[in-house]
Amino acid sequence: MYNEVPIYVLCEHSLQLGIAEVYTMTQDEALKDKLCRHLVQDHLLTPVTKPESEPLSRRVIQLENAMHFLTLVETRATHEEQRGIVIDLMRKASEVDKQRASS
Repeated sequence: MYNEVPIYVLCEHSLQLGIAEVYTMTQDEALKDKLCRHLVQDHLLTPVTKPESEPLSRRVIQLENAMHFLTLVETRATHEEQRGIVIDLMRKASEVDKQRASS
């Protein structure tokens, strides 16, 4: 739990915020092009997307694994441990973002 709220609620909220941001970007052609370049350069894991040959991407598998991890955290750790884990993960994600931005 995160501040007395289950982790999955925080995850769902983050996803909704992301979708809202993506939708806003698609309304402006320049931002849409920038978003597409970003998605291809930073998130597309294969040079060509062929859904029929790769029905489950590695990113989806990573997300599934993350959800299993969050479920374990939610059911096995104390409230303080859960908060520490979430803060640590957010800190590490921020460090990765800073490294990407500087390179």
